[in-house]
Amino acid sequence: MEGKKPSKKVSDNGIKTKHAEFETLALKPHGITIEDDRKHVNPFQHFATDPAPTTGVISHYKSKNGLQDTSLWLEGDDQFTEDILREYKSMKEFKLCESEYSLYAFENLLKREMRSPHLPNTTSWLTERMVEFTTRPGDHHWETPPVIHEKVARKDYAFDVRPDCSYWITLQAFHPKYRKRIEEHVLVRHGRILWPYFIIEFKKDSESNRNGTTFKTARNQIAAASAIGLYNRWKLKKRALDATGQQWGPKTAQMLRHYGITFVGCNYDIWCIEADVGSSGTWTGCRMFRLYEDKCSTAEGVHGFINWVNEIHSWGLTVYGPDCEKDVKDCIDSASEAG
Repeated sequence: MEGKKPSKKVSDNGIKTKHAEFETLALKPHGITIEDDRKHVNPFQHFATDPAPTTGVISHYKSKNGLQDTSLWLEGDDQFTEDILREYKSMKEFKLCESEYSLYAFENLLKREMRSPHLPNTTSWLTERMVEFTTRPGDHHWETPPVIHEKVARKDYAFDVRPDCSYWITLQAFHPKYRKRIEEHVLVRHGRILWPYFIIEFKKDSESNRNGTTFKTARNQIAAASAIGLYNRWKLKKRALDATGQQWGPKTAQMLRHYGITFVGCNYDIWCIEADVGSSGTWTGCRMFRLYEDKCSTAEGVHGFINWVNEIHSWGLTVYGPDCEKDVKDCIDSASEAG
């Protein structure tokens, strides 16, 4: 645009998430902010759901509409809790590496569905757990979040993120008549996965606190990966509302969010990442804020982790997934009517 002042972009080959000023030079120019307030939010109050029972937790979640075939849930009985405590205390005592922590979590805390070369024959919502799966932009349905603040100092960042673990909504629950046309409106990976809703990053145990480099690197990775997913989810939402003539509102914006966990040794933090959208639906970035923090070396911390993970999956599969499906259908139907 003529007369526009040049950006204060710092010229180099890019910036890494471990850079001390990554948040300032890479995230903030894109309108991505991190609020580091310490919080201890109850997951059932956050999601406005009934608390899970003390026993029969898996049955509680499977009884929800559309979740009858989902097997991600953690029961969290006394023996399970004791096993988790013993393992995390042992890993800390033995000063084990990051891979040991992540492998244990993959085996016991971050469950996945049984894989199949074909989409399962069920109407239940399912998710795909992906390990170190790249979220790098490139497709026109999967773009880099735009620079919002042109006049601040910034460094190039490609948003080439490979989260340690991520959970994705799949095509499986979509009606077969829509599946063939979905790629006209969204990026479909491996012929089955569409949008992430939950991202986890691991770092090895260290004596550094939550102001240390290790923790901040994990937090930066969550923020960057979530921002890509949210921006492209916002694009679909905008197209769907434009197609149906609907207006943006508070409830619309509430659908545009992700969740994340930073795991440093046995210490974990639960994060929510929400899109910042103006009253007219304009994308202005997103904000990441802490919901909960604890450690898997205490019984209270293990129970808190179980409740949060179960509730995040429940939200992703009963709220986020169906809302994504509705927006895709609205876009497909509108395109069909336009001829």
